[in-house]
Amino acid sequence: MFKNLLLTTFRHIILAVALAFVPLAVSAQEIDMSLERTSVRKAVEYLQREYNYSISVRTDEVDIDHVVTVKAQRAALTEVLDQIFAGQAVEYVINGKSVSVKARKATVPTQESGPRIIRGKIYDDESTPLAGAGIVEKGTANGTVADADGSWSIRLTKDDAILQFSFFGFADQEIAVGKSDEINVKMTAQSLSLDDVLVVGYGTMTRRDITSAIGSFKPKPSERRDVLSVDQLLQGRVAGVNISTASGVPGSVGRVSIRGIGSLNAGNEPLYVIDGIPIATTSGDTGAWSNGESMSGLASINPSDIESVEVLKDAASAAIYGSRATNGVIIITTKSGRKGAPKVSVDANLSMGYQPRTDKLELASGDLLIEVFNEGIDNYNRQNNANVERYINPMSGKPAYDWLGTVLRKAWSHNISASVSGGTDNVRYYVSGTYKHTEGTAVDNQMNQYSLKSTVSGKIKRWLSFGVNTMLSYNHNDRVGSGYSGLNVIKAAVEQYPWDEPFLPSGDWATSRNVLVNNNPLQAIKESDIWIKTYRAISSAYLEFHIIPGLNFKTNAGEDFQSIEEHVYFSSKHQSGAPSQDNPMGGRLTDSRVNRVSVLWDNTLSYDKSFGFGLNLGAMLGHSVQIYESSSAAQTGLGFPSSSFDVNSVAASVTNVTSGKSSYALQSFFGRLNLNYRNRYVGTVTVRADGSSKFAPEHRWGYFPSASIGWNINEENWWKNKAITLKLRASIGATGNQGGIGSYAYQALASGGINYGGENGLGLTTAGNRDLKWEVATQTNIGVDASFWRGALSASVDIFNKDTDNLLYNKPTMITTGYTTQLCNIGSMNNKGIEISLAANAGKNNFRWHSDFNISFIRNKLTKLLDNEEIITPSSFHGLQVGKEVGSFYMIKMLGIYQTDEEVPEYLYKNEGVRAGDVIYEDFNKDGKINSEDRQFTGSANPKFSGGFNNTFSYKGIELSVFLTYSYGQKIYQYWTGGLRMGQGTWPQLRSVCESRWTGPGTSDTHPRAIHGHAWNSTKFVNTRFLHDASYIRLRSLTLGYNLPARILKKAKIDALRVYFQADNLFVITKWPYLDPEVSVSNNAVTYGYDWLNPGQPRTFTLGFNIKF
Repeated sequence: MFKNLLLTTFRHIILAVALAFVPLAVSAQEIDMSLERTSVRKAVEYLQREYNYSISVRTDEVDIDHVVTVKAQRAALTEVLDQIFAGQAVEYVINGKSVSVKARKATVPTQESGPRIIRGKIYDDESTPLAGAGIVEKGTANGTVADADGSWSIRLTKDDAILQFSFFGFADQEIAVGKSDEINVKMTAQSLSLDDVLVVGYGTMTRRDITSAIGSFKPKPSERRDVLSVDQLLQGRVAGVNISTASGVPGSVGRVSIRGIGSLNAGNEPLYVIDGIPIATTSGDTGAWSNGESMSGLASINPSDIESVEVLKDAASAAIYGSRATNGVIIITTKSGRKGAPKVSVDANLSMGYQPRTDKLELASGDLLIEVFNEGIDNYNRQNNANVERYINPMSGKPAYDWLGTVLRKAWSHNISASVSGGTDNVRYYVSGTYKHTEGTAVDNQMNQYSLKSTVSGKIKRWLSFGVNTMLSYNHNDRVGSGYSGLNVIKAAVEQYPWDEPFLPSGDWATSRNVLVNNNPLQAIKESDIWIKTYRAISSAYLEFHIIPGLNFKTNAGEDFQSIEEHVYFSSKHQSGAPSQDNPMGGRLTDSRVNRVSVLWDNTLSYDKSFGFGLNLGAMLGHSVQIYESSSAAQTGLGFPSSSFDVNSVAASVTNVTSGKSSYALQSFFGRLNLNYRNRYVGTVTVRADGSSKFAPEHRWGYFPSASIGWNINEENWWKNKAITLKLRASIGATGNQGGIGSYAYQALASGGINYGGENGLGLTTAGNRDLKWEVATQTNIGVDASFWRGALSASVDIFNKDTDNLLYNKPTMITTGYTTQLCNIGSMNNKGIEISLAANAGKNNFRWHSDFNISFIRNKLTKLLDNEEIITPSSFHGLQVGKEVGSFYMIKMLGIYQTDEEVPEYLYKNEGVRAGDVIYEDFNKDGKINSEDRQFTGSANPKFSGGFNNTFSYKGIELSVFLTYSYGQKIYQYWTGGLRMGQGTWPQLRSVCESRWTGPGTSDTHPRAIHGHAWNSTKFVNTRFLHDASYIRLRSLTLGYNLPARILKKAKIDALRVYFQADNLFVITKWPYLDPEVSVSNNAVTYGYDWLNPGQPRTFTLGFNIKF
């Protein structure tokens, strides 16, 4: 109760602060600035950072490395600019907070009767005006700048003029003036530009000053896909970040891996930081339902509200987050307000999707199936001198019933979001709301998402700034069976005889208890009610004190609250709720609840100072406390008088009543020092000390330092080619990992409910380990950043090596200890790789082309593990061994098909019944037998390389974007084998397998003969017959958009209107023989890469629009 009261009070305080500060405004802004012998560049950056000005400088005309001294107290902007550009003949145009600076030149006089005036607007990809952008008539000094709403006008000196458009961080454009008197320009942000401002831990830095490996994605309208969670938005966008989805089920959890595998047991998920708040958990369910996939907690974060995503990949960038940064850090910055009149934006779309590649699961017809069954019986009878009766087709010639078509559908979805933003010099605001309805491709599977966000920031006094951010969301997810389960609707639909149907002639359900060979998938859906409700609130509020110029103190408080209710109801007609001895009435309901809360308090003191000899210093010290709490409760009710009663208060009995509670705390001290000498030599040093209650007091604290250096070679005086920039970087650092282990991992745990002769008692359930230590990863990184032709082509290359020690793993123990495993630090691993990112901009007049390409090569291997020769098998088809990759497959290898009996070894012929047409397995240990001793490592679930390739073409208002993702070298094990057993059992069979089976010498070397009751070819061994290459190239999205001309919209007082058509997942090129090469039942690093006919990602077609006014 106290916790709930505390959270409620906290939110009320945030709301009150927001409402109190909205109306604040003052008139002219006064500037305090004291910089000695600093560069013009640093002075401009200070003015932009501290006073929110947007300053555009023509660097080809103005010396931004010129050294100046600025002393201003309560001064006007013009006085400060005079000091910054002292000694240079410049002129500047001021429009509110936008300033444009260029060299002062004599303008060519023009007459009123001379050439015409050209007008227009200039804006970015989001249709946001670029106030202060420069417009110059090429070859002249005739120019102007865009005002606050992006409008501009210029009187030409000649009719055949060419106009040049420029703005910091954007690719320059040249447009020849035609017959039109209006030219509207959309400028494209330069990817990998050294002037990009990136969000780093507890602050921001320009790419020029960054000496570590940081990836960035700032989604443009053409790059925004209609996804359910932020991790899907990043697919293929950042080098070194591999993202795959568990399935196409709405809300299902995905796998995010930054620079490969980071741990065996302590978790491989990166740390997510949203507007400065580290997210407590990415879990989105209670675990009450074992027949469905895990849900993602990231689905409660609205992708439409995201402004930018930064990925901290190496230790130098991530070490500031210490013990949670081994797997990288993903920093999400949401949208905020901008100065100006209120701007309203509305996005809406409608989409239709379906499950592609279902032809890969086409079943054999009744006649073909009976043919295969009888062929298997004939082979068995002939081989064993037996007399098993042959099958008769019960409904010969009858068309096969479309089981897949019964449980799959066309999925219709829609989304609408609206936002309003604006502000003054001192207060800015952003408010948005979203409703999204998403249908899955399985019948009755759907997800409804509601979200609300508000952000208010500004200045209370000259020395005091504030910010309040709140995100609220509610999700309702109606679920169906999927994952590793007999209720997986696609698997159950495929495993049905073609002559059977969901209903008996009487109208009752056909079930596995009467006529069906497997569970009735339609019955499983219709006789259940399974849903998850998720409530989430992420809030923060800060105050920043500007003590003296350059010295700032910031205090930030935040919370992440998540409440999940999971409802799993089976009627008495469902196989899981059918009447039984323990449940004579039938019906079953599991009601499960989880509450999770994280409370954070950060305090940072930062100092920036420029010295007269060209050195710029930035320092930051900080302290953080974060407390996590979770509580859970669950109960199962049995026996319900009617399906209308689905609450446990009316259950005949209640069982499996459980509850739990846990908490842990993390206290941290951290610091960072940045040095920059004349923009040529830059360096950063960080250190963090973390104390976690998860570890015993003697091992509670971990220390994580880092250091990095950079050399901007193009800033050297001897570098003459200003069209080329070149930067070298190097870094080293340490990060930790405590994820994936319990709150009380070092302590022995006991639980109640243990029966001692009819008396309730306690029993030890988990062996503690006071020697547990942090997993620590030491990483080195060398990088090169370059751009050519003034940013028309940019490249970034990183080479890294990462050694992780003290790996946490549940080590098997002797049964005499009373435990089966104990969590221990048992080994180490190594990751190394290369990442390459390329970006290009080109175009002429109204045609523009922008391209982004990234690729990463990552290798992983275990370097120490218990006994270095031992092979640990975390699953029946995975293995762990020193020198091998985590996620490696370990099984018997199939070599082909015996074509004649003479090829079969004598032992196998006599003792295993192997004949021509059966599978050849490699006798790995050469003992003449085939058994578990012949298992070997046969590939990995991890790719050899992966990446993405995006191209955007625009002409006037038309825009076409093509986005491809690819991955090569990974394998997936086909855990489902029911449709490939060829007579071993009476499962329905896939048509493709039946038609390509071995029927005589030379007919097949991949699919064996049909043989009744013989497991050699299918289930006797885990073998590579069912292990497939899952490499792919996927057309992730194709988007065609049109921006209506401003001259048309102006009459309706509309700022921008974009309509678009988007197709997702149009095709995938792959050797994977089934639905989707990206899906996996397990996302665990050591057991990743197996399929159970999970639903694949849908193919969707979307129509939508965005309007701004």
